[in-house]
Amino acid sequence: MNNVTTYENGQNGLLVSNVGLGNVTIINVSSYNNNENGFYLQNNGSVNIQNSNSSNNNNLSGIYLADRGNAIINNSVFGNNKQNGINIQTNNTLVSNSSIIRNEILIEPLNFNNSIIDSLISQNQNVGVFIQGNNNSINSSTVINNIRNDLNMTGNNNNINYNRVYNNTENGMYASGSGINANLNW
Repeated sequence: MNNVTTYENGQNGLLVSNVGLGNVTIINVSSYNNNENGFYLQNNGSVNIQNSNSSNNNNLSGIYLADRGNAIINNSVFGNNKQNGINIQTNNTLVSNSSIIRNEILIEPLNFNNSIIDSLISQNQNVGVFIQGNNNSINSSTVINNIRNDLNMTGNNNNINYNRVYNNTENGMYASGSGINANLNW
């Protein structure tokens, strides 16, 4: 799917429910002012989202992703949504070079083997990043100006490296579990 804009829909701006084994590619797609999610993706194949925008008053999440394959979200913006900027209910997801700003809740919950790299997470009303699971990582990202906990990680073998975490109303970072590796030097 290329160069599409969806807005002011009664449910989701973009709904992809692919129970087959096909892959989904979304490039240059914008979705806003929808009654539910900007993007709702339920798929058994891989998902690739590039240069897309799901923001401005979606009543649920900017993107809801329930996928059984790998997912890549690159160079995209998720902002001003009533609930989550990104709601990932899957494993093996990479979020890179993206901005998640001014949502009620940011990313919840990441499960296993997910990564956030080179991204901006800012001005969210609840937790900046909430990760519940094992073998997840947040690297080289800026997480600032969130109302509650900025980074909240529970689980085992999670990595937090080279991030800027500052100017949050409550905890800058909350981590619990075993095998948490953190290098906060920038």
